[in-house]
Amino acid sequence: MFLSSGAIRINLEKANLDIEWMPVSQLKSESVQRARNILAKLKTDIEHKDQLKLLIQQRNIDDMSDEQAEFKILLESICQLTNEYYGVIPLQGYGSEKLSMIDTVES
Repeated sequence: MFLSSGAIRINLEKANLDIEWMPVSQLKSESVQRARNILAKLKTDIEHKDQLKLLIQQRNIDDMSDEQAEFKILLESICQLTNEYYGVIPLQGYGSEKLSMIDTVES
């Protein structure tokens, strides 16, 4: 699949990346593809998490159910994938700041 440099630039700006610090041309195509694969998996996990959350809320379950256990596993996966994504596409200047988790499709 082909990505235009303009589309990449827009997404990098949305992610608060300083394009002058890390121009798109300096990203290896393998890194961009790996980031896209991570985002695709994140999207799947986030959509599944949102469905499970609604199901759990509708059932109003207080004790630990299979759905809640699966929900917890999905949250852990989303956290891990977020860390992997930021490792592939690093952000400049976050230093000791906490990076936000990519936990919505809009993120």
